[in-house]
Amino acid sequence: MGKIAMDLAKQIKASSTQALISMQRIYGCQHYPRYEKAIFIKGDGVWLWDKDGKKYFDGNATYSTNAGGHRNEELIATLHSLLEEQCIPLTANVLMGPTHALLVRELALLTGLDKALIMNTGAEAVETSLKIARRWAEKAKGVPKDSVEIISFLNCFHGRTIAATATSSDPHYRDGFGAFPPGFIHSVPYDDIAALKRAITPNTGAILIEPIQCEGGMIIPTKRYFTQVRELCTERKILMIADEIQTGLGRTGKLFCCEWFGVKPDLILLGKALGQIIPVSAVVGIKEAMNILEPGQHGSTFGGTSISCGVALASLAQITQNEMAWVKNAETMGQYFRRELRKLQKKSPYIKTIRGRGLAIGIEINTNRISTKVLIEQLLEEGVVSGNAHNIALRVTPALNVCKEAIDWALPRFEKVLCPR
Repeated sequence: MGKIAMDLAKQIKASSTQALISMQRIYGCQHYPRYEKAIFIKGDGVWLWDKDGKKYFDGNATYSTNAGGHRNEELIATLHSLLEEQCIPLTANVLMGPTHALLVRELALLTGLDKALIMNTGAEAVETSLKIARRWAEKAKGVPKDSVEIISFLNCFHGRTIAATATSSDPHYRDGFGAFPPGFIHSVPYDDIAALKRAITPNTGAILIEPIQCEGGMIIPTKRYFTQVRELCTERKILMIADEIQTGLGRTGKLFCCEWFGVKPDLILLGKALGQIIPVSAVVGIKEAMNILEPGQHGSTFGGTSISCGVALASLAQITQNEMAWVKNAETMGQYFRRELRKLQKKSPYIKTIRGRGLAIGIEINTNRISTKVLIEQLLEEGVVSGNAHNIALRVTPALNVCKEAIDWALPRFEKVLCPR
């Protein structure tokens, strides 16, 4: 270990929990409602430990990012190899490296689509898809210049950049951030095909849709609705963009959530679990759309580096190895987890319903009785990390390789909070 790394490790160890919380409060922007009773310093699999040695079940997995859990040895070894053993350099995107070529091929093969464009974050993947859709609609569909419309849905979530926020109907996300760019139709009810048909115009270039609205409350549409969206897009020459940044790569018990509906989108957006320990995202799509970009029209300094692409390849290898064992585990353990949570529902004054697919689980709460924020904090006190979905549901998304024993450790803690005596 180098001197700077050793000095940093000493500084972390010497700083108390309260000192670090105070620093964050004074010097950090308060854009997250942070839990201010613990500093997390260690992770292993589905477990976390805070600075005081308390153990937690990680039922959030960094918003579905840590598919293989914490301290993922294969990814760490891959990163170490890329940085040191193989000496893969970080170069400008005009200079080709090996892992980028391998990754775009792998993504095309896994999705059954034609081409991939690599970025860093989920929000960047969304932005990239919107640029592709607008240019495609003008150049290929013939929509008048600067008139392309993109349709999104009530309670959707596609990120917090300006364009991504323009797709949202949530006033809290939008308040104070306008004026928003034109051309976004953002108030179409989800799972309502008649409403979608009314929203489509000759200028509609794309429909941006989540196969499950995770942030919106873990809302799952009917299979018929999702297939009708695909049919409408084909019929009206509209790009169907599936945002699988949260649901993709095994989370729902299929490699891609769209598989549950028997639908192949024109563009699929991936992120989170694609890199697990490193930010990397992708837009994968049909060549008619992907070829619409010309050199210089899009790019990113860190988008598609040899390091991030190499880690993404290792992540994909983990998720798909052994006949997709992790994906199958997500389905099996998800069914078990939901079944046990439904037993708690029968005696809980707070639970309205349990829904989900695979290890994308939503516990809808009767918010007239108690807020999701209060329950999330109470669960943390008991050693369980969960998430907040639109202030109506607890979001439970542990690592794909979670085992029954870990779930059984967490269930009594859920019971204590959700079924108070």
